[in-house]
Amino acid sequence: MASGGSVLPEDLRSRVLERIRPTRLQFSMLGRLYSLVARALEECEDLRLSIPAYRVELVGSAAKGTLLRDKWEVDVFLLLEARREEVRRLGESLLRSCLEGRLPYYFKYSEHPYATVSLMGMQADVVPAPLAVDPRDAVGVERTPFHTRYVRSRLEEKPWLVDDILLFKSFLKGIGVYGAETRVGGFSGYLAEVLIIHYGGFEETVKAASSWRPPVMVDTTGGKADLDMLARRYPDSPIIVPDPVDPSRNTAASVTPKRLAELVHAANIFLRKPSPTFFHALQPGEPCRRTLPGVMVLMSGNYSDHPPDSVWGRLKRLGERLYRATKARGYPALSYSFYTDEALEAAVYIHMESPSRYPIEGRLGPPTWDRERATRFTEKRLGEGGWVWIGDDGRLSGARPYTGSAAGDVERALATLPLPPGTRSYKVVTCPSTGPCGFPSYLEALRDPTPPWLRHVLGGCRS
Repeated sequence: MASGGSVLPEDLRSRVLERIRPTRLQFSMLGRLYSLVARALEECEDLRLSIPAYRVELVGSAAKGTLLRDKWEVDVFLLLEARREEVRRLGESLLRSCLEGRLPYYFKYSEHPYATVSLMGMQADVVPAPLAVDPRDAVGVERTPFHTRYVRSRLEEKPWLVDDILLFKSFLKGIGVYGAETRVGGFSGYLAEVLIIHYGGFEETVKAASSWRPPVMVDTTGGKADLDMLARRYPDSPIIVPDPVDPSRNTAASVTPKRLAELVHAANIFLRKPSPTFFHALQPGEPCRRTLPGVMVLMSGNYSDHPPDSVWGRLKRLGERLYRATKARGYPALSYSFYTDEALEAAVYIHMESPSRYPIEGRLGPPTWDRERATRFTEKRLGEGGWVWIGDDGRLSGARPYTGSAAGDVERALATLPLPPGTRSYKVVTCPSTGPCGFPSYLEALRDPTPPWLRHVLGGCRS
């Protein structure tokens, strides 16, 4: 730990902030992009004729000043005085009418369609939403304007917290727990901001996180939240952080036990050994790896035609089920990882002590007094060239030679499992502990379950 009780040495703090603070040029260019989008919406005749009143609002990190330097993007909300059903019905056609011929855009699909304007390396997500007056009436992304206004008001009171928010976001990204998307299951940008505001700084938040034990309760509402109600409402959440703008909602609902544990572990190691490697902008480029043997399922398809959360969610479930299936078949399965480029490729990797298993497979049989079943069991085991014996409890047991392979068993399991939407084909590859496996090199990261930052900080890794 640094001298004087400080966790983050001042020279390291300055070095990190120098790399992650957004520049004035960045804000200027993003402001220009926002102006172009806002003008296209405000001058849209179809919009004026269809909706009695509306407002264009800049939201998100760019609006709050908490944008990391490598994020050249803004979030623009088109707030419509209309019912939610009407917004969902008209939103896509209205955005197409407003943007067509004025700005390059494409559509994405989440809770409802939204447009992404892409211009000169910058992006603006344009989201139609009902103009809500009370945050308790908002659903999903509709809360974003309220979140933006809340954080901005608190940062106006304590502007020095902006740097601490940037540090915490970079820390979360560096250890791989940043993002509320299904593929991450981690801490959203808003949650990071709320925690920094609550604890009063980066170091204070990291120290608090180092002592978290599930179920974690962090009341950011000054006693306005009913924590018992939230615990009942979110029984599977390992951490509950009431939303300051809507205390009946858990801002940390996206955080999985795995991501919470990773943050706690990283916080404890950081307190012992502060390092630039914890921050995403200062991490070495290509990490060294120690790969585990296992089985890779390589899939190809049209994944860009489907919502990313749907593809990632199905991949995660596929990994879980293949892991359980291989373990149940007697393979020494350890864990699993998964990946998709959200366009053409997807993959699941099952980590194993070895992609082979014992050549004998045990089978529990019926009691001997269950005459018909006991006879069939005996005939089947002996017919397979196996063994049969009677236990002390009078129950038959048996064993048979096993000649299957991990790849073959995974193939058979895949035939009964739902694949990610858009998948056209797949193949199964067995990987030894070392050496190439015949798949793209960027998928090698799946073979090492150790977080890259952990290898660099404590594993003596050098790039």
